[in-house]
Amino acid sequence: IIKKLNDNYRFEHPIQFIEGNFLNAEIDSNSFDMVVGKAFVHHLTHEQELQFMDVIVRILSPEGSVRFFEPAINSKLLDELRWMTPVPGRPSKLQKKKFKAWEERDPHPQRDNSSKHYKALGLQFFEDVKIVTIGSIERFHRLLPRNSFNRKFRRFAFKAERFLPNFINAYFSRSQTIIYKTPKKS
Repeated sequence: IIKKLNDNYRFEHPIQFIEGNFLNAEIDSNSFDMVVGKAFVHHLTHEQELQFMDVIVRILSPEGSVRFFEPAINSKLLDELRWMTPVPGRPSKLQKKKFKAWEERDPHPQRDNSSKHYKALGLQFFEDVKIVTIGSIERFHRLLPRNSFNRKFRRFAFKAERFLPNFINAYFSRSQTIIYKTPKKS
């Protein structure tokens, strides 16, 4: 997809996709204006996350920025309810043996995925940090039958939650866009 984009559009700086072990990739310092990631940081341990941030800060230009889209877990109560609710491929936490077996196969490390964590992480490495939480109403679409009403509800929910106060959106959010700008270069 990225090759096709670069072939069809005249970007001032072509888009690059790096495949493989990012931590070992030979990337020149200050060579990227933006780093984008979707739903991968929550697969890293906190130690790996710090290693990634070191590399990202090194390869970003002084005005560079980062955009990550990650799950948001800002409420311990909602998180517990989430684990108690079975979904396809994951049993309820109340089914102790089945849940333990699922947990042992789960590729996600035990870690903090709260907006507070991502903000603190960003402030270690960047001058400007912004967390945009979404999905506080939309998350309830899972309780509805999968049909055209479900899609309409999701569209309505995304529009409606813009009018909620930030603290409510943050508490109930399902996802977050993490925006880091201006890396702190040592």
